[in-house]
Amino acid sequence: AEMGAIIDLGNIHLNLNQLDKAMSKYKVGLEIANQIGDLSSMALVSGNIGAVYFIKNEIDKALEYSLLNLKIAKELGNKRQIAKMTGNLGSIYASRGNFQKAKEYYFERIRYAKEQEDSEGEGITLGNLAEVFNLEESHELSEKYFMQSIEILRNINSNYHLIMSLFRFGELLFELGRIEEIKKLLSEADAILAVSKTNKDDFTWIVLRLNVKYYDSPEKLESELLKLLNQYNSPVDHFLIYYHIILYANKPGYFSKLKDAYIKIPDKSKSINEIKKLKKVEEYLNPGGEVTHE
Repeated sequence: AEMGAIIDLGNIHLNLNQLDKAMSKYKVGLEIANQIGDLSSMALVSGNIGAVYFIKNEIDKALEYSLLNLKIAKELGNKRQIAKMTGNLGSIYASRGNFQKAKEYYFERIRYAKEQEDSEGEGITLGNLAEVFNLEESHELSEKYFMQSIEILRNINSNYHLIMSLFRFGELLFELGRIEEIKKLLSEADAILAVSKTNKDDFTWIVLRLNVKYYDSPEKLESELLKLLNQYNSPVDHFLIYYHIILYANKPGYFSKLKDAYIKIPDKSKSINEIKKLKKVEEYLNPGGEVTHE
């Protein structure tokens, strides 16, 4: 009973985004579970600790506790927990830029999902796998897995995750300049959004729409994206605004005036998972050198 109460309190704090308080409760729970040899509670709490560290972008700690969780789940023979943690570990390794490890864990997660007839888990993980291939610039494989993800999620009416895959696939198509295909994806997403409670103001979706709308008008695109800087406070969001502005500039140096503001974004390397994107932006802003972070 005491263990359940501690975990419940941790979950309440987590839902309120009180990460340090959630972590404190979970660590107390882990210590108690370890003292009494309660492996099931150790598995549950270590997974929660890993998830909080991941949210806090403390990736090494997230990896440590997630590997502990996987080890315990295997000792218990808990296949559902094993499946969940292989997916989580795929995301952790992807965030570290270790794409080979990420793919290994994602493929393992997909195998478990098929065994357990977990179509939603399979669809979500295929989308994550596609994103990794995109980061590696393996565009054909990325497209293949995005399409598989979309088909599965569409068939089971998993609307939230379907929309996420549609928009992420749209970002890949944008990099490839396939604008008309993106418009079809956006139409499907809009039809779902019209009848669902899914967040219509997700930052990534807004940026993608602007990129499509002003594809042939880079000056207008810059203007609209810069307006977003005043609407979003997250360094991650600011970083992505600069990334999109720079990536789709029509001529070198066109957006160089953004450099001073970009430098003021603190410690971006801990705030953004797409390492490839960070490198591309910094190379653009300062060819052959490094952009200094404050």
